[in-house]
Amino acid sequence: MFDVTGLTKVGDYAEAVYTVRNDSNGVGAEISLSVSNSNSEYFKVTETILDNKLQAGEETTAKVRVEMIKTPVAETVSTSITATLTASPLE
Repeated sequence: MFDVTGLTKVGDYAEAVYTVRNDSNGVGAEISLSVSNSNSEYFKVTETILDNKLQAGEETTAKVRVEMIKTPVAETVSTSITATLTASPLE
């Protein structure tokens, strides 16, 4: 989970980039990333994974981007983002 503050106008954004590595012993994994956003009126959240299928020893990059989609008139706004990474073994 991370908090986003300091974005002030439409188009401002913040990104969190994660390196994901499959450290299993010979088992491939399929990974997925889901996010939640506590303030969807002002912020759009997108998630991307460079490669969602990893063999043992491989790594990939997952990114969460939070973009301001509505400029606040007289207040400061923030949002809390929760990103959940799930890995399932490949058959």
